[in-house]
Amino acid sequence: MKNIFILAVLVLSITSCIPPESHNEILSEENYADSVKGDTKIIVSSADASSYQIKEGIEKSYDGDFSTMYHSNYNNKGSHYFPITLTLNFTDADRIDYFVYTPRQSVKNGCFKEVEVLYKLQGQADYISYRSFDFGGSTDASCISFSEPLINPVSIRFVVHSGSANSSADGQGFASCMEMEFFKSEVGADPAFSIFADRLMTTLKPKVKRKQIDTISNLFVRALATQILSGSYSLDFRLADYKAYKNPSTIGAELHIGDGYSKYENMTGIYLPIGKHVVIVDNLAEGKQLSLWIPRLTTPDYWGVENVSFVLKNGINVINNTSWDGLAYLNYYSETPEKENVVKVHFPLASVNGYFDITKHKDEDFNRMLDNAVSQSLIAAEDIFR
Repeated sequence: MKNIFILAVLVLSITSCIPPESHNEILSEENYADSVKGDTKIIVSSADASSYQIKEGIEKSYDGDFSTMYHSNYNNKGSHYFPITLTLNFTDADRIDYFVYTPRQSVKNGCFKEVEVLYKLQGQADYISYRSFDFGGSTDASCISFSEPLINPVSIRFVVHSGSANSSADGQGFASCMEMEFFKSEVGADPAFSIFADRLMTTLKPKVKRKQIDTISNLFVRALATQILSGSYSLDFRLADYKAYKNPSTIGAELHIGDGYSKYENMTGIYLPIGKHVVIVDNLAEGKQLSLWIPRLTTPDYWGVENVSFVLKNGINVINNTSWDGLAYLNYYSETPEKENVVKVHFPLASVNGYFDITKHKDEDFNRMLDNAVSQSLIAAEDIFR
């Protein structure tokens, strides 16, 4: 493992306790994030698929229901089973900036591997190939941003050349999709964001004065800019670099431990209660996947670790956590991690819980972290470590 000493109580402080009301900064941060408009979802008007299973047609991939899914025909014995073509159409869509592909979560059957993405704009007779991707048969959701927005798109086509199989009995695999969502970016449109000097919103432009900040109607921008200007805003844990790690399933196979290798490498030290939050990402390479996880420990209704995830893209992300509160982890994996970009992530105005890093912290730092912990499981566990 890495050279970070991770105390079990810190790693697994992922319970669903509501923090004490005295932590006013948490409530304030939620209110601030509410003032940041999220991206607009573009509605799919119709679709078709070259292969589908009865009751699991292509319409299940855009019904907004994450408990249903599209699945290709169960009979996959033919030599020409692949490629499978999925075409999703739009009516009166003015722009699409990116899409989010969410594969099935329970098993890997049908999770996309090699896929070519094509599009057709209004007035065009033929499809234009955008790019080919290899999603690796992963069950993780993927966010793909177009290098240039699709203006007046009529249709987006996915040519699936291969999909995963859950076992050797499933032969060459299938194609399945829980949800395919399309979005128009909106969060950067507010002119209030122009007060910041960098894309991560950690510094202000020169000569910004308090009087100018006080006129900003966007509560999130005004609060963040006010703290930065006053010098009271701390970037500790809120801003950090994150590198990619090798896929846990690959390491598990190498170590002969199945799929049991830890999937929680990139801890953030950030605590996210239920509600909306802003996450800003920079330097994520095109076609690479990054997601935010909020796990929690066993509950009376579930044995093991539950997890809720949110796909992240470059720029401003507005996530709406409706599941449970907990510590945030970044899911950033690759088969060739040494070749991936180091990603920068800022959690503006977020509540900091912290974690102990033996390369940077001392014993007194650990005591201070426990004293100031905002996750209730850490507060309750304090006596165990003292």
